[in-house]
Amino acid sequence: MERRMNRIGCSLAALLVFGESCFAGCKITHAETDIAGVGLDDEASAERVLGALDQLPVTGDDMPTLLLFNREKSEMATMTQYPGSVRGAFAVIEVRSAVGASRRPGKLLETEHLASERGVRLGVPQQFVIDLLGLCFTQKKTKGGRMTIRYETEDPSHPFLQRVHMPNYFAEYTFRHDRLVAFRYGSDYP
Repeated sequence: MERRMNRIGCSLAALLVFGESCFAGCKITHAETDIAGVGLDDEASAERVLGALDQLPVTGDDMPTLLLFNREKSEMATMTQYPGSVRGAFAVIEVRSAVGASRRPGKLLETEHLASERGVRLGVPQQFVIDLLGLCFTQKKTKGGRMTIRYETEDPSHPFLQRVHMPNYFAEYTFRHDRLVAFRYGSDYP
């Protein structure tokens, strides 16, 4: 308990003083692994949610991608599959506004928002994500009031990495004026 309190205290102090977390020795315990029920590296969930995988409007030969849209076509998920993967085994999921992309071919889902299994969706406040995923992140501020927080692990004992047999996991959340405007997670190309 004391060690946990020290880690929390260190993280909070670093956030207040430096605007960054104490990443050294910090381990992520949760990993976002799906969007609208389609899981990372999980062709069975892709087929269950999206239908016949060979009928999907996948584009690109080197890095096949599929676009998913919410009901209003205001949000878009780019599902990227690495070369050599089974169709529907997406390695990276990226969600952002569909402004300017809604005419591109993709799959329309009958859902109000493209949300993760734990409720992360565009528009949520930064504190919602931190409360959900913890303080083990690095932070980068950019122009225009944007801030990106990144969670990552290369720990081979992490449950997600054990399931997908990939070398790492990352999750990036970009906020503008404290509201989530884009997020992506998955595994880097080996």
